[in-house]
This record gives sequence, structure tokens and C-alpha cells, in this order.
Amino acid sequence: MNFKIYTPQNELIKKFIERYIFIEEKELDYTQMTCFPNTNYCLGILLNKSLKTYHSKRIVFGPSDSTHHYITGIYNAPIQLIFTGSDYRELCVDFKPLALQYLNMEPLKKNQFAFDSFARSKRFNINLLAAMVTSFFKENIDNPAEELDAYFLSVFQSEILREYEVLNNEQFSSIGELQAALCMSERSTYRFFQQQLGITPYQFLSIQRFRNCTSLLYTYAQLSDIAYFTDLTDNSHLNKLFKKYAGISPSAFKKQVSNFNDLLIQL
Repeated sequence: MNFKIYTPQNELIKKFIERYIFIEEKELDYTQMTCFPNTNYCLGILLNKSLKTYHSKRIVFGPSDSTHHYITGIYNAPIQLIFTGSDYRELCVDFKPLALQYLNMEPLKKNQFAFDSFARSKRFNINLLAAMVTSFFKENIDNPAEELDAYFLSVFQSEILREYEVLNNEQFSSIGELQAALCMSERSTYRFFQQQLGITPYQFLSIQRFRNCTSLLYTYAQLSDIAYFTDLTDNSHLNKLFKKYAGISPSAFKKQVSNFNDLLIQL
């Protein structure tokens, strides 16, 4: 499987989108990826693939004559994405929290998954984006980030809500810090997260901490150092965090996801 990862070039788009990931597998008839919990949303543009079966922990896509798209939200456990049939090609747009709400999309509250949800959107021309993705794969463009940035600039609102800026530009170690930054009461903070992201503030902080820990695995050799830099009291709490969101220990996770580039794909 081939991966190409690009980061947005436009400063405004950087506030909304973390990365563009192009994935391609031409030979295998069966492709499987494990996606670990994070606080981002993923918009997947699938060429010649469609949804076959959906389960909260396992999503299967199969051959199709047309282009489709799907969205995954903030989930609390690893999910398996399975693609059957050869010639698998996909663009995954990795959105930051709340970013998709700027595309007039309803928050994903229950299953944290939606299929072809932009098909009738007047503002978000998903067919144009799919045509662009098809062209990128055919022409093998070196860096499509500029064209993708220009596309998303045309659909995003120019105003950026204060809440959005807070969630994406700051790291928090407690719910109290979240409340202070958002200028909300405890009840209002809880309601805000449930309505906008479909999770509690505690779940958001916990998944965010897990995500930070995964990247630090490739920087620090000692688990105690990772626990220290993420405000975990000891290695035991670090192990519990990984068992909860990855189903395996930190050491096993590092062996399974052998390098940082693989981590970007699987997160």
C-alpha cells in the first residue's frame, strides 16, 4: 500500500485541516487498516468503492462503479476499515475538531460515521472534489495541497468561531482549564461537547492525551518520560490509557505501528 502525506499550505486552511493523505493499493484484493482513537474527523473520498457493511468497530467497503465518500468522527476504540477488490484509491482529509461544522454538516452524535452525507449539499460540491481526486491519481501530481487548499477556501466560512480556535490551538490538562478557556460553566461545557462533538469533555481530553502519547513513543525511549510529559502520574496510568483506546500496551503499540509515518496513517 502506498501513502503520500501533504500538509496544507494556506494559513487559514491550516486552522481547519491537519493533513491530506493519499492512499493507493493496485494489486491486493483485500486491504485492512486499523484506525486508533483521536480527536479529528476524517473525510474519505473513495474512488470505485462503496459501503458494504457497517459495524461500530468494523467498516467494509467493496467495489463500485462510482465515487463515494464517508466521514468518521471521534470514536473511543480502534476501528477496522476493510476494502475489498483491487484498485483501491482514497484521499483522506484529516479535519480538526469542529472543522466540518463549517461545511454545514450536522455533528456525528451516535455512530460517529456517515456515508455519502454531502451528496445533496448545495454549498459543498463533493462531486467536484471527487473529480479533483481522480485527476490527482491519474496525473500523479507532485504536491496537490495548493489545489486542495483553494477548493476548501471556496467552501469554508471566513469567520472562525472562538470555540473552534480554543479547541485547536491549545492543549488542556483538565476540564477546569477547558471551562476557563471557553468561558463556560461546567454544565455549558458538557452540553457544548455533547452537541458539537458527540462526546464528553473528559473523553475529549482523554483521547487527546492518548494521541499525544502515541507521537511521543517515537521521541522518548522511556515510558516514564512519556507519562511525565503528558501529566500522567505513572507508567500504570499510561498502560491503562493505551489498553483503553488501542487495546494493547504502549510497547505493543510501538511494535505494531513501526514508525511515525505509519502512525499518521493509522491515527
